[in-house]
Amino acid sequence: MKKQDTWGIIKRLFFIGMKFRSWFIITLIISILLAMVSTYRPYLTMEVVDNDITKLKDKALMMQHIYLLVGLVFAETILNFFLVYFSNYISQNVIRYIRERLYGKLIYFKTSFFDKTPIGQLVTRAVGDVETIATVYTDGFLMVFGDVLRIIFVLVMMFSTNVHLSYITLAILPLMVIITRFFQKRLKKAFGDERNWTANQNSFVQERLAGMSIIQVFNRQESEFKKFDDINITLKGALLRTVFIFSLFFPVVELISSLFIGFILFYGGYITISAGVVIAFIQYISMLIRPLRQIADRFNNIQRGIVGAERVLGLMDEDYAMPNTGTVKKDHFDGKIEFQNVRFAYDDKQEVLKGIDFKVNSGETVAIVGATGAGKSTIISLITRLYDINSGNILIDDVNLKDYELYNLRSHIGVVLQDVFLFHGSI
Repeated sequence: MKKQDTWGIIKRLFFIGMKFRSWFIITLIISILLAMVSTYRPYLTMEVVDNDITKLKDKALMMQHIYLLVGLVFAETILNFFLVYFSNYISQNVIRYIRERLYGKLIYFKTSFFDKTPIGQLVTRAVGDVETIATVYTDGFLMVFGDVLRIIFVLVMMFSTNVHLSYITLAILPLMVIITRFFQKRLKKAFGDERNWTANQNSFVQERLAGMSIIQVFNRQESEFKKFDDINITLKGALLRTVFIFSLFFPVVELISSLFIGFILFYGGYITISAGVVIAFIQYISMLIRPLRQIADRFNNIQRGIVGAERVLGLMDEDYAMPNTGTVKKDHFDGKIEFQNVRFAYDDKQEVLKGIDFKVNSGETVAIVGATGAGKSTIISLITRLYDINSGNILIDDVNLKDYELYNLRSHIGVVLQDVFLFHGSI
C-alpha cells in the first residue's frame, strides 16, 4: 500500500467529517461559548476578592457576583457535556461511513487479493483500526480547536489582568511545545508497532482456529502455541513501550506546571499585587497548562488514530477490483464453452494451466478428472472470472469472457464448490 503523509491523512479525515457539517458547526459554537465562559470565571473571582470581599463596597453586588459565578460553573458543566456528546456523535457517524465504504470496497476485491492477504489483518483493519480513527474526532479536530481557543482567551484575560506576570507566563509555551514534539515522534512509531503486531496476532489466531483440525491431526499444538507465545510477547513489548512513553510524558508536564505555579507565587511576593490577581493568575496558569497538556494528550491519541487511518485509507485507496469493462449482457446462455491455449498461474512462480485447449458444446455434460492440484477447480474459477488468465482466450457462446459484463455473466453460472462455507443466518 502507498505510504501517506500525516497531513494528507488529517485533511482526508477532516473532509470526511465535514460530511456532517451541521453538527460540526454546532460543536464549534459550543467550543467557543465554553472557552468564553471558562476564562471569564477567574476574572470574576478576582473582582469578588479584590472589590467585594476585601473592600466590602456593596454586599448586594457581591451576592450578584457569587450567583453569577455559580451560574458560570453550571453553564460550563452543561457546555462540556454537549461538547463531549456531539464530538462522539460526529465520530460514530464518521466511523459508520468509513466502515460502509471499506466493506463496500472489500467485497469487490479480486479473489487473488484474499489469497495473498491474511484474513486476520483485514479483520484488524476493518474493526480495530477503524475504531482508532474515532479518536481523531473525539480527541481531535473539535477538542483541539476548543483547547487552542481557550489558550487564546486565557492569554487575553491574563494580559488584561497583569501584563508583567503575563510575559513571564509566556515563557512556558515554547518549553511545552518542545516537550510535546519530542514525545509525539516517539509515540507515532510506538503506535505503529503496536497496531502492526496486533494485526499479526489477529491473523495468526484466525488462521490457526480455521485450521485447528490440521493442527490436531499432526500433533502441532505445542509448536503452534510456542509461535503464538512469541507473537504475544512481542506485542506485549510494543504495548509496554507505548505505556512507558505515556507514563513519562504526563509527570514531566505536571512537574513543569507545578514548578511554574510555585515560581509565580514566589515572584508575586516581591511585587505589589492584590490577592485577587494572585488567585486569578493561579487559575489562569492552570487553565493555560491544562489545554496545553490536553493538546499534547490529544495529539498522542490522534497519533494512534492517524496510524489506524493510514492503514484503513491505504486499503481503501487500493484498486484490487476485478476489471469489469465488458458490455455484453445476455438473458440466456446456450452454454458453449471453449478454452484456447489458456495459460494461468496463481503467482509468478509456477503455472497451473499450461496451454489448455478444449471445447464443450451446448447441452454436453463433461467431467474433468485429475489428481489433486491438477487444475480442476481452477478451470471453474476461470470460467466465473474469479481470476483472469495470463494468456489465451476463454469463450462462452463464441464471445470472449472479458467482453461480458461481469455480474451478468456470474448470474447465469451455477457452481457447487467442494469447500462448503456456512454463513450465519437462516434460509
